[in-house]
Amino acid sequence: MENAHEARPETLALLQSAVLRCPTTPTLLLVARPTPRLDLPDLHRMVLGGLSVGDVALLVRSRHHSVGGAAVRAVHDLTGGLPGDVLDLLTETPEEAWRDHVPLFTATRRHREEVERIRRLVPADTWAMAQAVAVLGPAADLAAASRLADVAPEAVDPLVDLGVVRAGVGRGRTHLDVTHPMWALAVRDASGPGAVRALHRRAAEQAGDAGRRLAHLVEAAVGPDAELSRRLAEQAARHASAGEWSEASRAYVDAARTTQDPAARSRHRAAAVDALVGAGQIPEAVDLVAELHSSPHTARTHATLGYLSILLGRHHDAQAWLTRAWTAVGGSVEDGMPTARADRPISTATDPRGGDTRARTHAPASPASDIAPLDPAGLDEEFRAMVCTRWVLHSLVSGDGRALVSWADRAVEEGGPASVHATEATAIRGLGLGALGRGREARASFDRVLADVASAAQTQRVTMGRGWLDLLLDDPLSARSALESAVSADFSHGSTRIVLWAQAWLARTLFVLGRWSECLEVTQRAVVGVETSGHEVIRPLVHWPAAVVHTYRGDLEQARAHLRAGAASEDDYLSMRLPSAIAHAQVAESLADHGAVIRVLEPVATSRLADPESDTGFWPWSDLYANALVMTGRLAEAERLLDATGAVAARHGRRSALARTETVRGRLHGARGDIDEAVAAFARADAHLTGLPLPLEIARLRLVRGQVLRRAGRRREADEVIRGAREAFGRLGATTYTDQCDRELKASGVERRRQSGIGELTPQEATVAELVAAGRTNKEVAGELYISVKTVQYHLTRVYTKLGLRSRSELAGHLTSVNVEPAAPAAGAEESEESP
Repeated sequence: MENAHEARPETLALLQSAVLRCPTTPTLLLVARPTPRLDLPDLHRMVLGGLSVGDVALLVRSRHHSVGGAAVRAVHDLTGGLPGDVLDLLTETPEEAWRDHVPLFTATRRHREEVERIRRLVPADTWAMAQAVAVLGPAADLAAASRLADVAPEAVDPLVDLGVVRAGVGRGRTHLDVTHPMWALAVRDASGPGAVRALHRRAAEQAGDAGRRLAHLVEAAVGPDAELSRRLAEQAARHASAGEWSEASRAYVDAARTTQDPAARSRHRAAAVDALVGAGQIPEAVDLVAELHSSPHTARTHATLGYLSILLGRHHDAQAWLTRAWTAVGGSVEDGMPTARADRPISTATDPRGGDTRARTHAPASPASDIAPLDPAGLDEEFRAMVCTRWVLHSLVSGDGRALVSWADRAVEEGGPASVHATEATAIRGLGLGALGRGREARASFDRVLADVASAAQTQRVTMGRGWLDLLLDDPLSARSALESAVSADFSHGSTRIVLWAQAWLARTLFVLGRWSECLEVTQRAVVGVETSGHEVIRPLVHWPAAVVHTYRGDLEQARAHLRAGAASEDDYLSMRLPSAIAHAQVAESLADHGAVIRVLEPVATSRLADPESDTGFWPWSDLYANALVMTGRLAEAERLLDATGAVAARHGRRSALARTETVRGRLHGARGDIDEAVAAFARADAHLTGLPLPLEIARLRLVRGQVLRRAGRRREADEVIRGAREAFGRLGATTYTDQCDRELKASGVERRRQSGIGELTPQEATVAELVAAGRTNKEVAGELYISVKTVQYHLTRVYTKLGLRSRSELAGHLTSVNVEPAAPAAGAEESEESP
C-alpha cells in the first residue's frame, strides 16, 4: 500500500484485520509510511534510511543541473533524504528560487496540510509549544521550550502522542526534537514571519549561551545590523581561535549577512569559506568560492583556496595557491620548503590578473613579483602562521616529512607557541618526526602538545595525530585506543576532517590487528563521511582496507567496488596514490597476478627509490613489489630494492617493515636455491614480529616459509609450517589464503588422499590438474603454487599422458566425471586452450 501516511488509522486497522482473517491464503500487506508510528499490533516493522547526500544530489540535479552543494545539503537536511519529500520539494519550489546559493524553501503542501490538521486538533497551549520547538531547533530543552511558549511542560504531550515530536532524557534534562525536519518548517510557515521573529527575539533574551543568543538575533533581524554583525564576527573569531570551525563558519556567514559594508562582507565571506573548509563542509565552501572570485584576490584568498585544494586532493593547485599566499607576505619557497623569513613589507597593489576567475580553481604558475595581496589589514604574524600551517598539511599529504617539520617550526616562529595555528602545526609536526625516524622525539612532542591544549577541538587533533604516529611506530594497540577516542568523543564543534582521518587510520589499524569485521564497520562510516563532506584527499585511504578485506574473504565484487571508489590518478597527492596502488597490488597478489602487481607499483618504486630516506616502510609497498619481482624472475632488481628499503627501515627501527623485507628476502634466497640463507631470513623475520600484534604478517610469513621449504624438497617440515599458516588465516577469515594453503598441503603430498580417476597422479600433478580445470592459465598456476611456468607445463604434460587426455576442456570434464571438485575459478578467468 503506497502513501500509507495519507490513510486514516482506522483504514489501516481494517486492512490488517482483513489480512489476519485469511490465514489459509498467502497474503502480504506492505505498508509504506515515512513516520515510524503506526499504532497497529502484530506488524513487522522495517525502518529504512533516507537517501544519502550523494543520491539526493543526483535527484536534485536531474531537475536543476547547476544546483550547488549547499543547496543539496539543505534539501537533504530538510527532507531527511526521503525520496517522496525530495520530489515534492523539487516540484513545488519555484524555478527562480533554485538560482540562489541556498534556495528559500517553504514546507511542502503535504506537510503544511498535516500541520494545519494538528493545529485544529490540539489545544492552544500545545500549539504554542509546537511553535517553541520549531523555533529553538534540534535538541531543544523542554524547560527552555516551556519558558519560550509560556506554557506548562505537559503541553508537549499531545505532540509526542501524535508522533511529530520525540522526547528523550539525558544528563537530567528532557530534549525535544521533531520526527521530520520539514514539520518544524511547516509550523514556522503557519505561524507567519512576524510571530516567528518575535519568538526568536524572546528566545535570544532567554538564551544562556552567547552563540545561541546571537543566532536567534540573526533570525529576528529585519535588515542589516552593524552592531550585530560586529558581535557575530567577534564570536566567530573566538570559535576559530579554539579550532571550532563549524561554529565559526556559521557565525562568519551570519556576520556577512547582517552587514552593509561591502569590504566587511567580503572579509567575513572569506573567513566563512576558510572556516567551512576547516570544518570539513567542502560542498558549502566550494559554493562560496564563486563569490570569493567575484572580488579581487587577496593573500587571504590565496591561503583559503590553497586549503580547499588540499582537501579536494588537488596537489598542484594547492601548491600554486599556497606559494602565492606565502610570497605575498614576504616569504619564498624552494622544493616545498620555506627559504626566507616573512619580513618584507606588505604590498597593497591590486592583483594584476583581475577579471572573473570563477570557472577556475587552479592558480597558474607566475613569477613571485606577480603575487600581491589586496588587504594588508590583518596580514600579521597570526596570518603568516596560518599559511605555514596550510603548508604543514600540504607537506603531510605529500609525504614530505622534512618539509612538514620545517613549516611547523616556522608556524611556531611566526605565530608564537600560543597561536591556534601553531598548536595545529605542532600537533602534526610529530608525524613528520615519525616519518623521519625520530620516534622518541615525536612521542615527546605529542605529549607536550596534549598537556598544553585547552579546547576539545584541539585535543581531537592531537589525539588523532598521536594515534597515527603509534600506527607508524608499530604500536597498533595504542593507535586503536587513541583513534577510537578521536572518533567517538563528542567533538561536535571540531573538524570533520579530523574525524575522517581518525576513522580512516582506525580502519587501517583494525585491519593490521586482524579485527576485520570492525574494520569494515568503521570503513562504512568513513565512506559515508567522505561522500557527504567531499574530502577527496582521504577517499583512497578510506577504501584501501575494505578492498583488501573483501579480497581475502573471497568477495571480489565488493573488493573491486572499493578499488574503483578509491582510485587515484598520477596528479593526486602521494597519500592518495599510495593506498590506491597498494590496494590494487594486494588484490592482484592474492590472485597470483604478479605481473599486475609490478604494473601497479612500478611508478611508485620509480619515484620513491630516488630518495629511499623518504620511505621508512610505513606504506607496505616495497615488499609487495619485491615479491612480485622474485616471482617473475627479476631477482637482481628485487635484491637491490630489499637492500635499499631494508636499510632505511633498520635505521628507523620499523620492525614490521623489516619483517616484511626479510620474508621476501627468504623467498629470494629460495628462488636461488640457497635454502640455508632462506631459513635464516625467515628466522630474522620471525624475530622482528615477536611481540607485535600483527596476525596477518605472521600468517604470511608462515605461508612463504612453507612454500620455500616445499620447493626445496623439505615437504614434511613445509607441511607443518603451512598448517600453522592455515590456522592463522582461518582465524582471520582469509578464505583466499586458506584455499591457497590447502592447495600447498595437497601439493606437498605428506598426507596424500587418493581419489578415483586421478590416484595415479602425484600430489603436485593433481593440484596442477585441478587448478587448470578451474580455468587458471599456466602462469596463474605457477604463481599460486610458487613454481615456474616450465614446471607447470611439465606436470600438465604428464597429467595428459597418465589420464589419456588431450586438452584442458577434456581435463575439466574428466575431473567432473570422477567427482573431483576443481579448485575455485580465478576471478574473471576464462577457459584457455593454451598448450601445456
